[in-house]
Amino acid sequence: MPVHRVPLKPAPQTEDLTRRLGEEWRNPGGDDPARPNIIEEEIAGGRLRVYVIWDEWGKMSVQERSRIILDALEAAKGKAECAKVSMAWGLTKAEAEKLGLPAA
Repeated sequence: MPVHRVPLKPAPQTEDLTRRLGEEWRNPGGDDPARPNIIEEEIAGGRLRVYVIWDEWGKMSVQERSRIILDALEAAKGKAECAKVSMAWGLTKAEAEKLGLPAA
């Protein structure tokens, strides 16, 4: 079967969301419900599943959300930490609740 590469089309707010998410990784905390909720789930072999629950995702595609998460993690913690991620999933609070993940 052929392989098709689909180029990522960055959304206008991509840089701002990447910067804000990276800041949250560097300085987590606070009681502001508008801040992203980052869940790092350790799985076999030291790999990570990363969920970012944040209503700022809005109508962004799954691919855009994942790219922002990986870019922000790399900027905040470096390439080695980013390489541990097996899955990066951005969800709104409503999406997270449907999947049984803690939204806050």
